[in-house]
Amino acid sequence: MSGFKACLTDLQDHLGALNDIAVHQKLGPKLVAGKSNTKVRARAFAARIVSDREQSEIEPLLKVAGKDAQKFERIRPFWT
Repeated sequence: MSGFKACLTDLQDHLGALNDIAVHQKLGPKLVAGKSNTKVRARAFAARIVSDREQSEIEPLLKVAGKDAQKFERIRPFWT
């Protein structure tokens, strides 16, 4: 069971990271929509930094999640 669990954990971790990035991309514009005060500009700046960093993580995460999924498909379920 430990191989099954480890494989599934890796897959869930990488898919979770991709989901976090997708949520951040949707929330970012909402943080600054229609406002222009200094706090909002600071939030927009911070959101852009996070977005840029996360953008560079998408491709590597997709690759590793794909490998995790392939590995998970090949693993023998512990209940059989």
